[in-house]
Amino acid sequence: MNLPEFCIRRPVFSTVLSLLIITFGLAGLMNLPVRELPDVDMAVVSVTTAYTGAGPEIIDTDITEVIEGAVAGVAGVKKITSYSRLGRGGTTIEFESYRDIDEAAADVRAAVDRVRDNLPDQAEAPLIAKSESDADPVMRVAFTSDRMSPPEVTDYVERFIVDRLSTLDGVAQAELFGDRRYAIRVWLNRRAMAARNLTVEDIEGAIRRNNLELPAGEIESESRAFQVRTDTRLNRVEQFRNIVISRVDDYPVRLGDIAEVALGV
Repeated sequence: MNLPEFCIRRPVFSTVLSLLIITFGLAGLMNLPVRELPDVDMAVVSVTTAYTGAGPEIIDTDITEVIEGAVAGVAGVKKITSYSRLGRGGTTIEFESYRDIDEAAADVRAAVDRVRDNLPDQAEAPLIAKSESDADPVMRVAFTSDRMSPPEVTDYVERFIVDRLSTLDGVAQAELFGDRRYAIRVWLNRRAMAARNLTVEDIEGAIRRNNLELPAGEIESESRAFQVRTDTRLNRVEQFRNIVISRVDDYPVRLGDIAEVALGV
């Protein structure tokens, strides 16, 4: 006796069985979880390093670039994004879907350990974590202006917007991406350098010595903690032009004598 014949001979049993199947199917459908951000394990690993008192430029040069270079060679890397801010830097590594999250985290940890000695001694040990799937930004805000240039927009957002967003209830972190920052451009005059027996290394060393930012520790009270920095960075074109590169017969050779200095991006 096959199934169709069995159902024809016992219609009541067939009807009850069909109703049970439909009932259980509807119950399962109603209880099926539906989420805009499902709780799944994604192959995303983050590396966070704290360096108390260090500014964003030092964080970017001494920590972020070192970490990025270390993890770039890990197998299966799809995308690397980083941020550098006062006292902290972070790098997020997104892997291809075939990579196991635990193995990816182990590979990142091994890569970071290999360059640990290249990080500043005062920096804390890098914290490596597997990112949750629902930890992505919930809001992205774009800023444009018809009156300001991109560097001016970046400067305005950095000084007036980012900190205010960070203090809102429920906001864990506000980050700035796609920024265009001001920069001092230096075009060297080779003939002027040769006449004064100067090299590019001489000029680079003089600029570094006169444009420093160093962490100076932390001051703590009962209720607050303050990060202290020694900041001798130059921020105007005229200050760079007046940097003394060397002395010839007690006459100071300034950067403006051997190079064109201008504000750029």
